[in-house]
Amino acid sequence: MAVLIKGKSIQCAQKSRDHYMQGKENDRITVREVLGFATKDANEALEMVELSAKGTRCKKPLYSVKLNPEPDRLWTLQELRQAVEMLEANLGLTGHPRVVVEHKKHGRVHYHILWSRFHPDGGPAKNMGNDYAAHQKTQREIERAFKLRPMMARGRDFKQSEVEWAKRYGFDIFALRKEITADFNNVRSGLAFIAALKTKGVVLCRGDKSQFVIILPWGQHKALSSMIYGRPPKAVLRRALADIDINKLPTVAEGKAQVKATLPKIKRKTHRRAHIYIRSRSTHAASRQPSGFPATSRRPETATGALPKNLALLAGTPKETEAPKQILAPIRPDRKSWPYAAIIDWEAWGHEFPAQFFTVWPELAPIGFVPMAEPPL
Repeated sequence: MAVLIKGKSIQCAQKSRDHYMQGKENDRITVREVLGFATKDANEALEMVELSAKGTRCKKPLYSVKLNPEPDRLWTLQELRQAVEMLEANLGLTGHPRVVVEHKKHGRVHYHILWSRFHPDGGPAKNMGNDYAAHQKTQREIERAFKLRPMMARGRDFKQSEVEWAKRYGFDIFALRKEITADFNNVRSGLAFIAALKTKGVVLCRGDKSQFVIILPWGQHKALSSMIYGRPPKAVLRRALADIDINKLPTVAEGKAQVKATLPKIKRKTHRRAHIYIRSRSTHAASRQPSGFPATSRRPETATGALPKNLALLAGTPKETEAPKQILAPIRPDRKSWPYAAIIDWEAWGHEFPAQFFTVWPELAPIGFVPMAEPPL
């Protein structure tokens, strides 16, 4: 592989900025260039891009590209600038402000280039559709300019989702591919190859399109040729594994069942939606509910008749003189009309402590909200 280029339009939120500027998985982060901005600080430059998109309908004002060169071929600053300018011209982003960041991860150097989709002279955001052809054209130009080994059509790296899938179960898909390649090159019989795969937790199955399919130790199925360097064709696989009766091999579904029976259960991360439920004090508030929620919805109660803790914190203690009929209205924060500082507070801590948040920001509180007696510290 000479150089790998991947890109997409992204949001300019704090989480994205932290990934590029404060990534915990990287050994080193170096800002190589900040061009076209009124500041030389990369964080301030990315904040400017976010502010420039506030008054528009553009939700993803940044275009991010990852340049991944060969590990044994380090680029100089002049070569890096030349490669970035080639890609910039092919993408049609000439003159757009950009930030170039260098990451060193697991001893390997790669680069992130972040362009603002807005031109300094004004106009709408640049449409970044059909960028794959520009990536491939730039890749060939870099190979010729730097005299690199051209990337072959076969034997490319795996998708990021496949790498993360294996990583969740403690496996390295690249190391596994090397081991399977070594076993195939040293194979003496098909049965011996199956035994070698079993020691690694891999199951050989029969497929529909691909004659031989393997189930990897984390439950993913792939064609056997895709896990061998050089991607040997079907004729080579048949000749090397001629002593195997294909009809006796398990199907893909049966192989997955065998592997999944041995996999540990992993608790996946769930993203909690930040909805606020408040207790209205009048029937007028029921008419202000968002569409999709019936005005006669009853409040959720526990077996004792009391409100759950997450609702009681926001609603406060009801008085004895109140009417027994209470209405809960789900409220979604209107971030378009909120001040920028309030949005930062909401994302940092407000979505977990809504009562404290609306006590600090009473002008944003929904109708029927009862402020806290003592403001939070």
